[in-house]
Amino acid sequence: MKACQLLHNKFVVVLGDSIQRSVYKDLVLLLQKDKYLSIKQLKSKGEMSFEQDCLVEGGCLSEMHNGKDYREVRQFQSAHHLVRFYFVTRIYSRYMQSILEDIRHGLKPDVVIVNSCVWDISRYSSTWINDYKENLYKFFDELSRILPEETLVVWSLTLPVGERIKGGFLVPEIEHKASRLRNDVIEANFYSGTVADAYGMDVLDFHFQFRFSLQHRTRDGVHWNALAHRRITSLLLQHVAQAWGVIMPCPLSAVGELQDCTRSQKHIQYSHCLLPQQILYIADSYIQIAGNGKGGRIALSNNSLWLSYGPSWKCWTNPGSPIHGFLRPRPLQHPSHTHTRGGGGPTTQPYT
Repeated sequence: MKACQLLHNKFVVVLGDSIQRSVYKDLVLLLQKDKYLSIKQLKSKGEMSFEQDCLVEGGCLSEMHNGKDYREVRQFQSAHHLVRFYFVTRIYSRYMQSILEDIRHGLKPDVVIVNSCVWDISRYSSTWINDYKENLYKFFDELSRILPEETLVVWSLTLPVGERIKGGFLVPEIEHKASRLRNDVIEANFYSGTVADAYGMDVLDFHFQFRFSLQHRTRDGVHWNALAHRRITSLLLQHVAQAWGVIMPCPLSAVGELQDCTRSQKHIQYSHCLLPQQILYIADSYIQIAGNGKGGRIALSNNSLWLSYGPSWKCWTNPGSPIHGFLRPRPLQHPSHTHTRGGGGPTTQPYT
């Protein structure tokens, strides 16, 4: 299952700090190549271009600094993908309001991946809890008003930080906060995850996922290496696939760990067949199911598609004439999907 297939004709917005910038970069890279980010790519910020993307605002186009007012907006656009990144240091501010206005009056994203925590709880106030809670409510309230129900919003909890940390956000005047920042992050994750869930947003707990992977954290105690970021991308895409009812027969892979998940299967072109109470879309190992809750089991073997409508299996050996693309702009969600926001299927909105 490739990222470019899952995100075909999709608009993805990534909001957050330098870690979120690396999330954006790894996704942009994966949409084009089966490679990991280099150390230089992970450390760079504000460059004019990264892997065919462009710097839209801020960065090297203006003053480069480590202050709270640093701006960086990046965008990658291809024939079938659009990914945009906004660097933010606070979950709700005048700048965030301007970003939300861009979304309100512009093209609506299919996926929003957002996190804001470390800067919020270290750079603005020594008593950050009340301010952070209030800003979370303001952000999610406004975001839920401007986004359509089909948009999938993923709030990612902050990754574990080290006991000894250093970074661009940790200016000398707040170095005394470094020793307790990792505990503050845990507390902030609890608040932000609770608020996001209350607004019906999806929450991915990266703090939990990476609690035993600290060897992939860099020496500054805050950032993470390329292997960790590919794992983050994999978790995000797996979650998106599940939310859209897309079956991923094999996990996301990259150079050095590629797996042939169709070794025992012959190539299956884009095909379709109207079946009782469900529609199936097939492209290589990419399968999407939509239905009203009946049926659901599926298997591929020896170029044949086996379907189950209950206790028995039925073999479908003649898929019919291949087609290019999908039949409907927004197929129904998988019957087992319980997500409250977000939809599946390619969008029909043109890129602008």
